[in-house]
Amino acid sequence: MELGAARIGIVGLGLMGASLAKKLTASGTVRRVTGWDRDGAVRHLARSQGVAEVPEGLEELGSESDVLIFAVPWRFLADADRAVRRGLAKGGQTMWAVMDLCSAKRAPGELLRRSWGGRYVGFHPMAGKERGGIIHATAELFSGAPCAIVSYPDTAPEVSSFAARLAAALGMDPVEASPEDHDAAVAVVSHLPQLLASALALVAGEEARRNPLGARLAGGGFRDTTRVASCPAEGGADLVSANGDHLRRGIGRLIQILEEFLSLPEEALEERLRAAASAREEILAIAAGRSAA
Repeated sequence: MELGAARIGIVGLGLMGASLAKKLTASGTVRRVTGWDRDGAVRHLARSQGVAEVPEGLEELGSESDVLIFAVPWRFLADADRAVRRGLAKGGQTMWAVMDLCSAKRAPGELLRRSWGGRYVGFHPMAGKERGGIIHATAELFSGAPCAIVSYPDTAPEVSSFAARLAAALGMDPVEASPEDHDAAVAVVSHLPQLLASALALVAGEEARRNPLGARLAGGGFRDTTRVASCPAEGGADLVSANGDHLRRGIGRLIQILEEFLSLPEEALEERLRAAASAREEILAIAAGRSAA
């Protein structure tokens, strides 16, 4: 299917779904963009702002779409999927392609593959903000970001190709990944940083209540390292639910390294800290090269 012929239906109009709808609507990349959210106030705002066409229900959205994109939290995915399939069954319709924006891909992928088979492909834009919701959505959210295209052995090649072309049209760099490799990677570069930021904020908050000087002295280092602690709490909880095994592995290794830091002689510790700085620069250089390519 050509992008220009596609009718895109987006289920969930939070930060990610509404940003996607805004970009597709503004760019005219696809034939039609419809969106729906379980929150009536969000649907009203989407209509009034022209974010997307907003039908009355999920059944109507499904019947008017060729490509369905679930932009709902993992905990709501099964219910949303069932509602869409009920509507399609009434009209004897199917879907040309189905994607999801969940930040883990193994559990959501297995759920959606049972419903859609080879029409499903995982789609994960590595973009976001610490503040969620449609009011923070922007058409430029995805510009310059990588986007994981997560295919399964039975994913139809034309569906994977469509997802990659959609990512490029949104201004992203499509990166092919298996479900296992994807979840292992995002555990340490996305999910673990959010949990670490939250843990640090809790520790600092406890200290500030005991010693108010801590809050008065907090500066850029604290602000920068805890920024993603302000992300919606339900999203963070979903990370643990959907990707807990890789997170446990990452947290276990992190604890080992922190304990190592406390036990090493000064010179050995300096060497490890220099190695940490080099690792960070190497990762950022690869990311910068990806964006420039």
